[in-house]
Amino acid sequence: MNKRTEVYSVTSTARTLKTLSGIKIGSSLKDLWNVYKNYDVSIRNSSDNEKGTENATRVFILNDIDNGCYLAFYLSNNLVTRIALVNESGYLNNNIYEN
Repeated sequence: MNKRTEVYSVTSTARTLKTLSGIKIGSSLKDLWNVYKNYDVSIRNSSDNEKGTENATRVFILNDIDNGCYLAFYLSNNLVTRIALVNESGYLNNNIYEN
């Protein structure tokens, strides 16, 4: 059986990368809210860091349910430190083709 694989996620910490809305590494939580306040957004503590402290890593997630993906902004001290584009359908398709 031919196994089909798809990209599940792409993550970057490059300071030259920015979204079409101008969000980049170093942007603030306030910047994120200003740009994405009218979208389907959620914020959670990162599974990497559940310390519950003020400096814990949090994730600002811009959901795109129609396309099966989301854009995640990882924040430390309320500043973006990492950006990830995650394709949920890629994850699901890769698992469908597992033997």
